[in-house]
Amino acid sequence: MAAHRRCRAGSWRLLKTEFVDPHLNVALDHSILLAVERGFSPNTLRLWRNERSVVLGRHQRLSEEVNLDACRRHGVSVVRRFTGGGAVYHDLGNLNWTIVAGKADLPSSGVLESFRQAGEALLEALARLGVDAWFEPPNSIHVSGGKITGMASYIKRNAMLIHGTLLIHSDVNVLKSTLKRVKVKVTTLKRELGWTPDAAELEDALISGFMDVYEVDVSQGSVTRGEWMDALSLAEKTRVWTPKSAIACTRMAHFNKRNAETFNQWFRGETP
Repeated sequence: MAAHRRCRAGSWRLLKTEFVDPHLNVALDHSILLAVERGFSPNTLRLWRNERSVVLGRHQRLSEEVNLDACRRHGVSVVRRFTGGGAVYHDLGNLNWTIVAGKADLPSSGVLESFRQAGEALLEALARLGVDAWFEPPNSIHVSGGKITGMASYIKRNAMLIHGTLLIHSDVNVLKSTLKRVKVKVTTLKRELGWTPDAAELEDALISGFMDVYEVDVSQGSVTRGEWMDALSLAEKTRVWTPKSAIACTRMAHFNKRNAETFNQWFRGETP
């Protein structure tokens, strides 16, 4: 693994990473956990998005979970995360969130109670947007139209990671066609509200929700060199299947202005 400098305890770091490569995003979550576990990075809240992809749980089988014909047809990559749980569909209409913290800094290091605490943060954020939602044990948030958030976790000796999704205006038809086992009805914020929430307003609501529930302050930070190097090393291990049409899109590249405008269009529900 890459070399790091040991960090001092303080307020949580806020990361808003703008690249949308699913392999690098999953790997970065892993590398941040490793860095926090070793005391090299501070407790972290990260917001991020992926381009079209199916993300398998740690122990799932590709053949049982994913319709590759549909993935090929829609240009959907398949990656594997290091946390357990079920397969999920990501696109730019989906906002992902991650918290990584030392176990001593969390209200609880038990898995089920940690899911409930993260769920409280999400419920507070959704309430700010006027969305009536509830926590469904063990690890999901539901609204009247169906499931809107799921979570997964990974616990190490000294640190814990919880990450999850929030369906804003994801393409539910692609989700249903690429995943073989959609166990519950799913919906999006756009379907529930009748309009797409403003990106900045939604992110601010999530940040405030996590700050209130975990009783912490956050300050904008950046990914460390050590975290980047470890993520690049781990990224190839996340690769499961990539359609030819998506190979050029999944190369590790820096986010540029053209990508930014494309993302903004996607978030507004427009076709770039």
